[in-house]
Amino acid sequence: MKGTVTPEIKPEKFSSGILREGLRKYRSYGVSRLLNEVVIPNIPDIDPKETFFYEKKPTSFKEEFIKKYRFYTLSHLSFKSPFHTDCPENNTAHLLHFVPHKKKTDFLFVTLHGWMSNRAGFMSEICRRLAKSGINACLFSLPYHRERTPAGKRSGSLFFTLDPFRTFNAYRQAVIDLMVVADHFEERGFRLGGAGISLGALIFNTLMGFDSRYEIGVSIVGGGDISRIVWEGLATRFVRKFIQSFGVSAKHFKMLSEHQENFLKEKRRTEEIPKTKCFWFLIDPITYASKRDVLFINGRFDPIIPRKAVLEFKESYGNPPIIWIPADHFTIIFRRYIIRRTVKFLMERSKLSA
Repeated sequence: MKGTVTPEIKPEKFSSGILREGLRKYRSYGVSRLLNEVVIPNIPDIDPKETFFYEKKPTSFKEEFIKKYRFYTLSHLSFKSPFHTDCPENNTAHLLHFVPHKKKTDFLFVTLHGWMSNRAGFMSEICRRLAKSGINACLFSLPYHRERTPAGKRSGSLFFTLDPFRTFNAYRQAVIDLMVVADHFEERGFRLGGAGISLGALIFNTLMGFDSRYEIGVSIVGGGDISRIVWEGLATRFVRKFIQSFGVSAKHFKMLSEHQENFLKEKRRTEEIPKTKCFWFLIDPITYASKRDVLFINGRFDPIIPRKAVLEFKESYGNPPIIWIPADHFTIIFRRYIIRRTVKFLMERSKLSA
């Protein structure tokens, strides 16, 4: 199978002038009128079963040696993503693999960085500590980030744009690529888990709910309920400003919340993902939430991930343990503490003492 499984979507190129240049185009869709019915116009008819579908087949992983350290060896893995986009650089997935010299468990943990991340410091430190303790770990590059960044663009700048289809497909591609990673390492006898921070946590939360092979996880300043995060979160204010230019208000958000509640009730009743015009429901962590072995680490004063988006999602996940740190979303001063608690949780759950 080639390309995406949904009808082809031509993503528009994002620019700083899109707020001006795109208004006539978007208004021609009748967005204000249709939002009153909580319907997004002119989108393809997406089959929920195909959201994260890909043709499961042997995938060639290219491995390159980087450096041998005292307790582990660092190598670079890459493979062709089964989800094709219009950016050649983005169509190859990349991982840094931290291979312990003395393997002490059959688990491998995959870590996911945050939005716009270019440096790997935070999550790679978690990988280093795991590897020193005898656990295989990988740092995965999200679509449009790091090595996957198109020439002339900033890392991650094409993941979130005002083109909703590009963002939707970038999120889908991340989950699909991580399922390919699971295919590869499962064949080699590994069990899987991982950790994500910020955007990486949102994606990992969806992944854990959808793919049960990821057994253990840590969500760092993440949550669920994308609609609430967009409407109430600080990082997505440019999207909120854009849709408010159409007259969208808190009234519409309330209607959307009621629509999502009905969507989730139908999902629980039928145990199937219902069809919906609100296509972002199909990638939302809360849609796939079930009782899982996960630890939440969140900032008590986080303006990016609203507290309610954390608590609602936590409840739908079976109320796993949560650590509230006295910080906002940018938790630099608690870096060491977060890394230590993340590594401790993953080691304990993989049957190793900290």
